[in-house]
Amino acid sequence: MREAIRPKGVNLMKNETSSDDLRKIGSTVCAVLVTFNRVELLKLAIDSIYAQTVSVGSICVVNNASVDGTKDHLDADPKIQAIHLSENTGGAGGFYTGIKHAAKCGYKYFWIMDDDAIADPAALEALLTAHQKLDGDYGFLCSNVQSTDGFSMNVPDIDLSTNSTGYSDWPAKIVDLLVPVRSSTFVSCFIPSDVVYQVGLPIRQMFIWGDDTEFTRRISRDRRSFFVANSFAIHKRVDKSALNILSEGSPARISMYRFLYRNAIYLRMHYESKRALLKYLSHCGFQLVRVILFSKDNRKSRAKAIAAGLISGLFFRPKIEMP
Repeated sequence: MREAIRPKGVNLMKNETSSDDLRKIGSTVCAVLVTFNRVELLKLAIDSIYAQTVSVGSICVVNNASVDGTKDHLDADPKIQAIHLSENTGGAGGFYTGIKHAAKCGYKYFWIMDDDAIADPAALEALLTAHQKLDGDYGFLCSNVQSTDGFSMNVPDIDLSTNSTGYSDWPAKIVDLLVPVRSSTFVSCFIPSDVVYQVGLPIRQMFIWGDDTEFTRRISRDRRSFFVANSFAIHKRVDKSALNILSEGSPARISMYRFLYRNAIYLRMHYESKRALLKYLSHCGFQLVRVILFSKDNRKSRAKAIAAGLISGLFFRPKIEMP
């Protein structure tokens, strides 16, 4: 039996819904994972879904043209709906494909996870209990993500909207272990299908870095969304530090930073103020100067990635597609 990830002293919120009700809802959930050349991590992620106290209706795994045995492993499991792509479409393209497929198959809820996310056995049960407590009135729910050594990771952006008193309303549902948030990553994110039919699919052209933030920000503009404090998941990311082009040690990843800068500009143009956009552009200029002056290696490629991201970000106008 897999050991629970919950910290000591934290109990599940009181569940007023019967086990039969939760199982019924669980049967309408499709867990959607995207993977690329990480078959050993993927096995752990899938095992954690199989170990849930409430079973999902299906597992859909989008394989981004992996060459490490991922295809053979997925094809050997008849319980998994595997979608093998001919090229790497990034996390954004993978989740676009997986959610679109799950919607076409008629599932009512999508539980979205990266291939390095290990869900606590009661993670889905806590999400479904929150779903019931909110009477289904929300945009998305996200789990409490921790590193392998117990530190918080993938922390969502808290919604500080005020109520009629003028104070921020985030403590309103804290007794139910729920905190309103504006955005989330795709490390255990729960989304009703009707929300996707309303706001559209993830932007596949984003490829990587920022696609999850954009998608959840798009959702939370119209529907209040929540962090579920007692739904735990571990993120087994190899590099736990924040993305930084100055300290990036993998030459193969440097060029990919153009997506980070481009997508960040898109986010600020569509969801934040002009002041925030100008502040970020100033930050990018400062980063460019630091790369040119202080990078120990690959100065040209680092500077090129920043410049390419800046230029493309100002003209990036992807179309949001519907399922």
